[in-house]
Amino acid sequence: MIAVFVSSYESAKSFFNSKNKLKFDCVVTDKISVKDYFEDNDIDCFLLSNLIDEKKYINLFKKEYLNFNKLLIKMDQSTYAKTIKAKNISFYNTFRHLGNRDFAGLKILEFTFNKYLKKNKISKLIFFGNIKGIIFGKKFYFNLLKKNLNQKIIYRNIDVELPIKISFSKLFYKMLLNLFSKRYYLQLSYFLKKKITEFYPIKSNIKNILIFEPLFDLFYSPYKVSNTLFHKELKFNNSENFVIKKKENEYLKSYLINLLNQNTAYLSKSVNKIKEIIKKYKIKRILIGCDPNPILSNILNNLSNSKIEVIGCQHGGGYITQNYDREHIDSDYNFCDYFLSYGYSKQVENKIKKKIVDLGSFKSKFFNQLDLDKHNKVSESDILFIPNEITPIISPTTEIIQNKRYELQKKICKNLNEIESKVTVKALNNLDYFPIIKFIQKNYNYFNIEYCTIGQAIKKVKPKLIILDYLGSTLFEPLYSQTNVILFLDKYNMPKKDFLNQLNKNVIIINDIKKLKKILKSYKSFKIPNYKKIIDVYYNLGTDRKNKNRISKIFNG
Repeated sequence: MIAVFVSSYESAKSFFNSKNKLKFDCVVTDKISVKDYFEDNDIDCFLLSNLIDEKKYINLFKKEYLNFNKLLIKMDQSTYAKTIKAKNISFYNTFRHLGNRDFAGLKILEFTFNKYLKKNKISKLIFFGNIKGIIFGKKFYFNLLKKNLNQKIIYRNIDVELPIKISFSKLFYKMLLNLFSKRYYLQLSYFLKKKITEFYPIKSNIKNILIFEPLFDLFYSPYKVSNTLFHKELKFNNSENFVIKKKENEYLKSYLINLLNQNTAYLSKSVNKIKEIIKKYKIKRILIGCDPNPILSNILNNLSNSKIEVIGCQHGGGYITQNYDREHIDSDYNFCDYFLSYGYSKQVENKIKKKIVDLGSFKSKFFNQLDLDKHNKVSESDILFIPNEITPIISPTTEIIQNKRYELQKKICKNLNEIESKVTVKALNNLDYFPIIKFIQKNYNYFNIEYCTIGQAIKKVKPKLIILDYLGSTLFEPLYSQTNVILFLDKYNMPKKDFLNQLNKNVIIINDIKKLKKILKSYKSFKIPNYKKIIDVYYNLGTDRKNKNRISKIFNG
C-alpha cells in the first residue's frame, strides 16, 4: 500500500491537480481542512488525530515537552556545552518552550503515523507539502520520522512550496477599514513618536526603559517615548545544515549543537549590542511584551546578574487563570524579575517563585474606548459565534484535540441553523486553522462570516448573544459588550477554581451541546448580566492609587 501525506489546504489543491501523475492507494493528513477538501472531491482521506484520544494526546504532549526540557538542561551541564562557540549561551535558553512544543508535536505525529502505518500495512509514504515548526525545520522532521518509523516506509518524493496569494481588493478594503479605527491612530501615533525620537534625540541620553518588540499589550501602555528605547524583534535562523546520527537522541543533540553554532555569531553580537545600549543610555529596566525568542532569552540570561530589572507582560488570556502553567514557566516567568498579569494567583506565584503584579491588561483601556457597552441593542444579527482556531497535532496545546473541537463547532452551527435568528461567525481567513469556514459556506451559506477583530465584529453585529467554544483571550472583549455570553468548557480546558467560580456568576457555562438547544429557545428574554466584577478582578487596568503608583514606577522610574 502506498499512502500520500498532504500537509495543508493549499497543498491539497496542488495534489488534486497532479494526482494522475502519482501512484498511490490512500491519502492521510493532520489537517481537517485537507480531509474536507478531498471528501468534497470524492477522495477518501484519513485524519491522523482519529488515532489518538484526548487523554493520550495531552499526556504525550506533557511527557515529551518535559523530556525535551530535561534534555536541554542535561546538555548545558555536560560536555556538550563545550561544543558551543560562544560564552554564556545555553541550550535551555535558546530552545526552551518553542523547541519543546515543536518536539512534542513531532512525537504526537510519530505516534499517530505509527498506528496508521501498521493498521493499513503501508509500505511507502509520500510527503506532499511540508511539515515544519519554529525551531525544527522540514529536513529535521522528515529525517527523524524516517528513522523512527522504519527507513523502508518513510519516503520523500515531492516537496511543494506554494506562493502566498494576496487579494489586493481585500487588502485595500482592510486598509480603509483600519483608517477609521482608533487602533490605527494609536499605531500611527506610536510610529511617529518613535521616529521623532530616533532622528531628534532628547538632550539627555538617559533612558529608563528598554522595550523589545513586538509590543503586544505594551503597545497600549502609558510609556513615555522620551523615556523609552525600542528594539526591533530579533530573528533566529533555523538553517538545517547538520550531521545525521543513527540514534534519535544523538541525532537530536547533533541538530541542536549545529543550529546553535550557526547562530552564535549573531547571538554574541546581539548580547554585546544590548549591553552597550544599557551602558550608553543608563537603562534601569527592560520590558518584554511577549515570550522571549531564542535570541532575547540568551540576552536576558546574560543580564541576570546585573542590576537591570526585567519585567514580563501577559499577552494572552491563558496565563494565571488556567491550570497548566508549565509552558508559561518556560516561555515567560523564568526570564523576568516581575510579571505584569491580568489577574492574580497566589498558587502560581508560589510555584514560579517570581513576583506577580496584577495590574490588569493595558488593552482594557482601549476596549473601553471602543464603547462596546454603548452600542445600540437593536441587533442587526442576533447571534455572534466566535470559534477558536483548530491547531493540528504537530502544533499541540493542552486542550481538546482538533477533531473533537471541529465536531463541537459543527454542532453549534447546526443548532444555530434551527432557530429563527441571524447568525454571524467571526473567524480568520485561514482554512487550515478555521475549517469551519468551508463547512458553513457549504451548508449554511446564509450565515454571515466576518474576517475582522472581535471588537469590530461586536460593533458591526450588535449581538444579543455571543457564543465561545474555548476559554482564552477571546473571552474578555465579549464581556465588555454587555451581552449574554455562552462559554463551552470541557474537562481539558478548565480554569483555576477561583476564576471558574467568578465565571459561573456571570457567564453561561455549558459542556453539553444539548444544553445549547434549550438556551437558544429562550435567550432573547435573558437579562444582561453585570460583568464589572470579573472584568475588574481579571482584566481591567486598575485605577486605584496603588496601581497608579505601580504604573508610575514602571514607566517613569
